[in-house]
Amino acid sequence: MPFDVSVQTPGGGFWSVHVYEKSTEPEELVSEALRTMQKEYEDVESELIREVVGDTETVGYEMNFYCLDLICTARAIAFRTADRTLLVLYQAESREFDEMGKVFQAMTFSLERQEA
Repeated sequence: MPFDVSVQTPGGGFWSVHVYEKSTEPEELVSEALRTMQKEYEDVESELIREVVGDTETVGYEMNFYCLDLICTARAIAFRTADRTLLVLYQAESREFDEMGKVFQAMTFSLERQEA
């Protein structure tokens, strides 16, 4: 049964993790996240990303879009652990994303280490 946990920043950004059964494909999760963003916001620019977090290969998208006249950045990455598949989403207005991006990445790294 999927469940999730979210953390919000004072500036309105957020980091969240969504937990799925191990059989769930990471590529499907990030593709669905991208489709959802494209439905919600006009002119979403996206770039496929593959990166290693800790010892784990991830797949995802970095997305840029306008919301209320602000440029926003979001990342959706997914990966498998020994027991489950995780989808990590984080998003903020671009200036806040520049400030909080390293914190979001550290939270994701900490999660991967916990799961390893």
